[in-house]
Amino acid sequence: QNSMNTRFEQMQNSMNTRFEQMQNSMNTRFAELMQFLQIITGIFTVIMVAAIGFAFWDRRTVLAKSKEVALEALAKDEEIRKIALVEQVTDEVLRRMDVRKATPLQAPPSPATA
Repeated sequence: QNSMNTRFEQMQNSMNTRFEQMQNSMNTRFAELMQFLQIITGIFTVIMVAAIGFAFWDRRTVLAKSKEVALEALAKDEEIRKIALVEQVTDEVLRRMDVRKATPLQAPPSPATA
């Protein structure tokens, strides 16, 4: 019976050692898995931040360019309005000069005899 007890103790020690090895192996694998998940999460976060940053930068660039184009169009429109006003005034002056040339000069009225 003593040899049987010794044999069971050896088997139990062997099983305990094996369970400890399995537990250590599982702990290592879970640690590696958690590290991998952290790396994946970090990569995803960096990609998302880069995409949002790019979108923000692109919007600002597009808006700045469109604002510049709009301001140029307004300046051009203002310049065209000024030119149109000058042309209107010039046309009016020329029209009045033509009207004066077309009407014969009249002699000043003679003093009326009373």
